[in-house]
Amino acid sequence: MSIVQIPIPDLPAFEMDVVLDNRPYKLAMYWNVRGSFWTMSFFDRSREPLIMGIKLVPFYRLTTQYIARDIPHGMFIVYDSNIDTNRDRIKYDDFTGDRKLVLAYMSEDEYNAL
Repeated sequence: MSIVQIPIPDLPAFEMDVVLDNRPYKLAMYWNVRGSFWTMSFFDRSREPLIMGIKLVPFYRLTTQYIARDIPHGMFIVYDSNIDTNRDRIKYDDFTGDRKLVLAYMSEDEYNAL
């Protein structure tokens, strides 16, 4: 099984190019200071928006409700690689600090085979 881990740098906003299911996308991540949460947005390679502002929530399939959109149809999930933590909310530094959260993608074929 192949899981793509998407690196989250220690920046409050950034964009990156990602290839998921053999298609190029632009992924944008933003830290919402007022609400204290991360969001991710998808764009095609010419920067046309596909879906905007998905709130990152741990252990939840983040894009399941957007299947009709032109985004990867696999499963995006934020999981905690440190079994000693048990928090529902994601803080700004939880991807780079001690908590070690991971944003991951698994293709539709792979998670259907589980």
